[in-house]
Amino acid sequence: MEVHGGADIHLQPMEDPMPEQVDPPESGKPVLEQAPGRTCGPVERGAHAGAVVEIQEHWKKANVSPIYKKVLKEDPGNYRSVGFTSIPGKIVERILLRAITSQMKHVTGKSQHGFTTGKLCLTNLITFYNKVTCSVDVGQAVDIVYLDFSKAFNTVPHSLLLEKLMCYGLDKWSVRWVRRWLIGCTQGVVVNCSFSNWQPLTSGVPQESILGPTLFNIFISDLDDGIKCILMKFADDTKLSGEVDTSEGRATLQEDLDRLEEWANKNLMKFSKDKCKVLHLGKHNPGVKHRPGSTWLKSRSVERDLGVLVVSKLSVSEQCALVAKKANRMLDCINKGITSRDKSLSHSTQHLSGHTWNTVFSFGPHYTKKMWTGWRGSREGPPG
Repeated sequence: MEVHGGADIHLQPMEDPMPEQVDPPESGKPVLEQAPGRTCGPVERGAHAGAVVEIQEHWKKANVSPIYKKVLKEDPGNYRSVGFTSIPGKIVERILLRAITSQMKHVTGKSQHGFTTGKLCLTNLITFYNKVTCSVDVGQAVDIVYLDFSKAFNTVPHSLLLEKLMCYGLDKWSVRWVRRWLIGCTQGVVVNCSFSNWQPLTSGVPQESILGPTLFNIFISDLDDGIKCILMKFADDTKLSGEVDTSEGRATLQEDLDRLEEWANKNLMKFSKDKCKVLHLGKHNPGVKHRPGSTWLKSRSVERDLGVLVVSKLSVSEQCALVAKKANRMLDCINKGITSRDKSLSHSTQHLSGHTWNTVFSFGPHYTKKMWTGWRGSREGPPG
């Protein structure tokens, strides 16, 4: 049996199945009902005919290319790995994703805004900082602890992930499909048309895959359990805030940090302590130190959170200057790289300027006066 592209789907009879094979077709109905009929018809028809659909090994192979992020190009740690899988493999992932999301909607939780329908960076920032600034406005001292997991997606233990899927109520058939998908995955690095040998993927869920982000959200969903302070997540980017005016408030924040460290150890993950920072907010903030585990975290006066600069004084002038600088750089590239001056180009440039100005204005309307001094997008100042 073949699907589009010539990939073979090998079907095996159900007599005397191997232990690692999936259950009979009737127990697999929740997954197959989610499959789009036209694309996955052969898979669905084969399963209902009393057969097991094998996940081919080459479907689970990924060519990984390093993508440069920032700072030194000579440092391998400054590259993000991006994997590319086959089309049949993506089809299988899509089937599993539809089945998992239909049964796991209650698991992700309100604190997770990454890879979640209806939520994004903006909702994360607004929800979190609305609570923080309300406390600061009434004179409370607030500390924000920004936590960073070390290679979070790459260190998810497969055994613990499958155990959590079972505990959260995912049907047994779907769990076995996920198990068959994770076990046996291989990756090879591609650099300048040179290929490395295939290496097995013994842990982790590929962040760039269709199924990986959802599985990671399910795995990290119990991070909130027992937390008393405000905790917010965007995928693996986690931040925790608490009022520190009193000794009780400071103790509560420290207890939550200890609880998060305990969760990381229990789930075979760890924090990058050198990347975890503390931001002290409020006029009378005592500036106490915090530590997850035994390592004291460093304090910062400015921290970048999901692309937005957060200042301890809650001033937005730095963020406004950053947005204006980025817009000016883009406009300079347009002016230097294109000689045409027709009306359509002029309209596009004005649209870019207007969009940037509106973004800054909505971020802090009462700070717009500061933007005039740094605006160089046009001779007439910001667009009206």
